[in-house]
Amino acid sequence: MFTNGLKRKSYDVIVIGAGIQGSCLAFELGKRGVKNVLLIEKEYVSSGATGRCAAGIRTQFGRKQNLEISIGSMKIWEEVEKYTGYPHDCGVEKTGYMCLALNEAELRTFEKNVALQETYNTGSVMLTPDEVKKLAPGISYEHYPVLGASWNEEDGTADPHNCTLAFSKGAEKFGVEVATYTKVEHLVAENGQIKGVMTDRYGFIESGCVYNMANSYAPVLAAEIGDILPIKNERHQIFVTEPVAPLGVDGRPHPMVLTFCRGTYSKQTAHGSFTIGTDETPPHSYNMAPTWQFMEDCCKKHCDLFPFFRHMRVLRQWAGFYDVSPDENTIVHFSENAKGLVNVCGFSGHGFLLGPRMGQLLANNYCGMPDEIDINMFSMKRYETGQLLSEPMCV
Repeated sequence: MFTNGLKRKSYDVIVIGAGIQGSCLAFELGKRGVKNVLLIEKEYVSSGATGRCAAGIRTQFGRKQNLEISIGSMKIWEEVEKYTGYPHDCGVEKTGYMCLALNEAELRTFEKNVALQETYNTGSVMLTPDEVKKLAPGISYEHYPVLGASWNEEDGTADPHNCTLAFSKGAEKFGVEVATYTKVEHLVAENGQIKGVMTDRYGFIESGCVYNMANSYAPVLAAEIGDILPIKNERHQIFVTEPVAPLGVDGRPHPMVLTFCRGTYSKQTAHGSFTIGTDETPPHSYNMAPTWQFMEDCCKKHCDLFPFFRHMRVLRQWAGFYDVSPDENTIVHFSENAKGLVNVCGFSGHGFLLGPRMGQLLANNYCGMPDEIDINMFSMKRYETGQLLSEPMCV
């Protein structure tokens, strides 16, 4: 059971946001013996962007640090139940991940990315158009000029709710308190130092260290103490079809298939339903209400690619948010306006899959423990120097 009342009014660390990122950090802090940690969530665990994502897990990245973090995360995803002590199935499925190249520029980019991935022995390969058809049965090239694809059979998907619960409940076993249905209304700072947070349920809660991990809402909180985070909120919608027989190779579920220039993805779950999404036309908002315009656009794009979708019925639809940074990569900002405040956001749609390793990285930094990845590369100073971390495989 999650906390109904707080044990204290002062904590060594407060983590705002019980999505995958906040839950992984809380778990790793507890695992390292950090005492008096509070994880705060305005609704239930995984109720925000995490619980609304497609929950793909992959090592197909084109930038070194994202590749290394994803590899570290994948090692944890492969045994997440054992790693966290969670007694339920987290739904990790290695159904494969296919990124279609629809033009020459994408083909060259994917070839370059796979060459980098090969140096890490991730198992990624390039596919010819004929090989694409074998691994993604039913695909049509009538409207999509597929020139090839990058593919990794070890990539796949997971259950975002159970995965997040695995880390948050695992954190509780280490003594972390989890306060759900508790909204952080304000960050409280004084004389250039973070002092804590003001909540709607418990009033002021004191802490000299606060991690602001509220996804698209992180910039709203940070702005109160003068931290301007260059985050753009993007609304993305998803729908789910009725379950059908496995449509992949040899009776397996159909793999995750993405198009970057068209902004589409689809995957078949273990029980047969398809999760389908596409980029939404701006303007974006914080409105989570689904729209018929999205349904119409998404159906057309996917039915052109996979004609078998024309015969499926849609069961439900929802919306969620991406916290998009200027270079579509992570921001870890150690506040200068309020020492002790760390703003962590900007994952731009791949925060779920990077969560476990990012939790380790942030916890190691807090504890002064060595890590082969330099957390300072995620500083916002890169936007001043022009040393951007643009990720060529971001969707």
